[in-house]
Amino acid sequence: MSVLQSTQFEIKKLAITSTDGSQGYDVRAIFEELNLFDSMLMPCMSGNIVIRDAIGLASSINFDGSECLEVDIVKDSDNPDMMFFRKRYVIYKLTDRKELNQKSEIYTLHFVSEEFILSEQKKIRQSYTGTHFDMVVNILKDHLQVPYETILDGTKSGVAN
Repeated sequence: MSVLQSTQFEIKKLAITSTDGSQGYDVRAIFEELNLFDSMLMPCMSGNIVIRDAIGLASSINFDGSECLEVDIVKDSDNPDMMFFRKRYVIYKLTDRKELNQKSEIYTLHFVSEEFILSEQKKIRQSYTGTHFDMVVNILKDHLQVPYETILDGTKSGVAN
């Protein structure tokens, strides 16, 4: 089934949370634009979201790199297992902040997948034999401590989790 219009997708969750999960803000009602970027030339996914803020969210959150954007999108809300996209990103920058009036402002939040943060912090020097899949599983399990069930879940669905 091909996508004919953007309304065929439903955003189930779009929330800004702290990395420890202690607080969260649902931004589905105040976002204007969501852009997700994925490229074979980049080692991670990235994107940005434009927020029209009339609740003072930018003032109540520091945006110091300890906030995440959780995205959950489904193609068919009647059958959420049909096609879904669920990912957690780290927010690293707030730009283009403009005051619209005395009570509201608009700004852009830039984010990148958690894998990018991990890969910037940890370098691996090791030779591997076997298939590419075996190498990736080894790196995820042994060096990044990703639970094996999470790795398998991502390969079963064919969609990044």
